[in-house]
Amino acid sequence: VRNTIKAKIRDGIRFRKEYYGLAKKALRELGTYNALHVRVNDFKNTHEYETNEMINNLQAKLEGRVSKDMPLYIATDEQDKSVFQPMRENYNIYFLDDFYDFLDDYEALALDHIIPANAEIFLGSKFSTFTDGINCFRGFAGKRDFCREGINFNYGPLDPNTLPWRQEQYAWHHQYDTHWKFE
Repeated sequence: VRNTIKAKIRDGIRFRKEYYGLAKKALRELGTYNALHVRVNDFKNTHEYETNEMINNLQAKLEGRVSKDMPLYIATDEQDKSVFQPMRENYNIYFLDDFYDFLDDYEALALDHIIPANAEIFLGSKFSTFTDGINCFRGFAGKRDFCREGINFNYGPLDPNTLPWRQEQYAWHHQYDTHWKFE
């Protein structure tokens, strides 16, 4: 029953086809790329330490984890893109507005899910359900899984033969890849 419900959610809750069509332009131009989700705005207040530490040390946190030879797409709610300027020395960075200047808020939200979901490597932000959504898209599509590690978190691997909540204290912000790998 659980797998039937999961399949109905996986197959039934998705963005409209037009958003996938819109995303094709960016996907074509990016080619093979990596992606980040950098959650900032309200997290500056609710998760101040983690957010400031992530932004201030972003380049160091990517060192050895994300290739400098591939385009790097950044999905972010940060309005001041100048915070990413120091990274341009080492990375070929793209944002949604590099491809589109006509999207409404919902279209932008949809594309900022679809584009990172198709990346080779995707690293997201701790505590972000937006990051979790992208990881779910990737998991259901059979993409490489990064739900246990992101830009500013690494929860470590789990034993696939033991239920996750028997290995660590349950936390709302932990996502378990067992939902798409082993069921």
